[in-house]
Amino acid sequence: MLQTIASVLITATHIVTPMGEIAMLTPERAAEVRAQCSLGENSTVIDARSMGTAAEIATQAKQGGGEAVIVYGANLAGEDISILLETLEGGCIHSSILAESKAHRATFTQGSLVYSSIEHADWSEADLTGTRFVGVNAENADFSEAVLDGGAWIGAFGNSQLLDADFTAASMRGFAYHCAGTQELNCRVTGRGTYDSVDFTDADISESGFIGWRTFKGATFERTRINPSAVRLLKDVEIGASVVVANGSEQSGATAVTLSNSEFHKLMDETERYRRQIPEFDCDRQETFADQQTCSQWGHPLRRLDGELTKVFQLARRRGVPGIVGEQRLWREKRAACERPKCLYELYDERITELLASLGTEIDLGKDETLRFDLDIVPVPDRMRRSELYKRLLPAIRETSYQTVILTGLGDGAIRLEGLMTLDTGQSCQWNAATEYDPESGWYSARNNAGELVQVFRVWEGKLKPRFDGSRHGTPEEAAEFFDCEHPAFFGTLKLLSET
Repeated sequence: MLQTIASVLITATHIVTPMGEIAMLTPERAAEVRAQCSLGENSTVIDARSMGTAAEIATQAKQGGGEAVIVYGANLAGEDISILLETLEGGCIHSSILAESKAHRATFTQGSLVYSSIEHADWSEADLTGTRFVGVNAENADFSEAVLDGGAWIGAFGNSQLLDADFTAASMRGFAYHCAGTQELNCRVTGRGTYDSVDFTDADISESGFIGWRTFKGATFERTRINPSAVRLLKDVEIGASVVVANGSEQSGATAVTLSNSEFHKLMDETERYRRQIPEFDCDRQETFADQQTCSQWGHPLRRLDGELTKVFQLARRRGVPGIVGEQRLWREKRAACERPKCLYELYDERITELLASLGTEIDLGKDETLRFDLDIVPVPDRMRRSELYKRLLPAIRETSYQTVILTGLGDGAIRLEGLMTLDTGQSCQWNAATEYDPESGWYSARNNAGELVQVFRVWEGKLKPRFDGSRHGTPEEAAEFFDCEHPAFFGTLKLLSET
């Protein structure tokens, strides 16, 4: 008997859903819910945790009164919820399960959907004008041809999810994404979702994080605010008179650069030109395991390493480094004998290091002179980096770079390295070392507390490459003291974007 009463009390207090436990609607919780729905204390909160159907909740909502109605804790998975949405204009749905719900051509305007799930839901052709989605899981949801003008997608509660959502031909004029910040405020956007033929006029997708994960064929970008990292990826979109490039919303204070249609396409062309100038591995003949590994997929790291090796070798040959042709022939024979990927990576690393050491350092810093290296967010040929267009865009690019290294001359060829990287999920990594150039290895190296000489970084063609990245698995014990990193933060290859 006591056990039965206890079970009833627990059921009345909390409901466990696929999102987790939904708390009892106490006055304190109701006040919190109103705030998260951006509604005042005069709004009516309906406790829908034990209500059965959308029609039942809609009837209750019509009697709600107040400035707006909030539906809390509904479980309407698989139901047609059109009748409910249409009674909630300017209202809110909070902590509700709407997975596989049907809202085709429904109307839910100027409202909010907060901490709720709509996975696999059909909201196609719905009128969602001005509606905010706050901490919503919309995995595989269908918003095709829906109207979302003036609305917003806001990362919150660690629950935001856009995996494989379909927005084909939706109207998203003036829509805004706010998905930056900590992991709790981030939006999970990987997958094959599509934004083909979407109207993004006056929209802000600079904090969306989904560029590169989605397709945008035929989408309209007119005065659209985009992230600098998107410039080289928007190949199939319709650009209007202008777009705005910024690493964040207008409210964030991020530097904003307006690009005309011609300027945007100029940058696009230059990023493609940069990609083409990287030597490509010839995959027509795959005679060895090494060839098969290098050609196994486009963009394979071994292809990039082979391209880097080719460029270093060609430069060393032009400079007349003695014995280089014979050494390269012997190296090719070793490569052909490799039967494991690890063997290939080690061989490429050793050969590139040998060649760079033969070329010497390209850094010449006087005392207190500095060089800044960032992620190459908009990769273009070096001549383009000297253009006024690129210089105008540079502040926005640097704000987008979550990794930065400053080299400062200490005199007599010594260089201090100071690096910082910060992920948008909050983890950071610091990198500090006082280094000197080691002509035998081609690396700038530093002595650790045990007196061991540790390779730290090298620079070639304006690219700074860490010897070790600061991660748990990518940094040996002798180099660990130069880093202070939170998992999963680590350093990658950075670029000197400007001499000034």
